[in-house]
Amino acid sequence: MSLHAAPLLLLALARATPDGPEPADVSALLARVDRARLERDVRTLAGFGTRHPLSSRDDPARGVGAARRWLLQEFTAAANAANAAAEKGKTPASVRVQAFDQRMARGNTTVAHFENFIFEFTGSDPARGLWIVGGHYDSRCKDENDGVQDAPGADDDASGPPSRSSSRAASPARSRRRRSCCAPSTARSAASSAATSSPDS
Repeated sequence: MSLHAAPLLLLALARATPDGPEPADVSALLARVDRARLERDVRTLAGFGTRHPLSSRDDPARGVGAARRWLLQEFTAAANAANAAAEKGKTPASVRVQAFDQRMARGNTTVAHFENFIFEFTGSDPARGLWIVGGHYDSRCKDENDGVQDAPGADDDASGPPSRSSSRAASPARSRRRRSCCAPSTARSAASSAATSSPDS
């Protein structure tokens, strides 16, 4: 599976019906994904024009800020749906934001603000291990330090965060395995998100 195809699961899996037993394999899990909604997610992210870390954080319809607000809204909706389907008194799904400031790479000394989104579903049996699915959501145009020009990035990497969808498909009410679905700001911050999602963190 390609780098871009694998994270494509995140949001789709997050939204799959949380009822029923845990699927025996990935194929059964993928069967829960709503392909039409997945395509709408990619189109929505591409529709923000650019998701460059230096693009607008305040514009309601364009730039990385608008994309972040939408991502957080979608992850939160997936967590609420999973918690509503859970056993009474339990809230196995949660969303957290890992925010930090960091200097841009490759000769650009500008310090940018980054936000990683982490959806976590706590299974009932820690011994079953941990699944981590992730896909970065930033985009770049030909000049990778240009936060103004269009960079819709439908393949790199609007197709990654819809891995958000995996938060729902991977979160049946009676799941035993812990799941963590990460939408890091950039490919570089993906390792950081995964590390802070480890069972010991």
